[in-house]
Amino acid sequence: MLQIFHQQLKDNGVVTFTVRVRPHASESRVTGFLDDGSVKIQLAAAAEGGKANREVTRFLAKEFDVPFGNIEMLSGKTNRVKVVRIRM
Repeated sequence: MLQIFHQQLKDNGVVTFTVRVRPHASESRVTGFLDDGSVKIQLAAAAEGGKANREVTRFLAKEFDVPFGNIEMLSGKTNRVKVVRIRM
């Protein structure tokens, strides 16, 4: 579902996009896209104490097969809408 971002990462070595997260789900997964191009992700983590932020970072690192440290949250650390940057 994130093929366009995978391709941008491969071509440019970096990709930045917006995600909208829904915490407290049974599993972490991409559920779709919003009209503005944001990626909808449900998270198997609570939105407390940074747990959801850690889970979205872990999930994206696994999805893009990059180290955890290559995921940077540019904005939205206390919001459901987050801008993330992923580097190769």
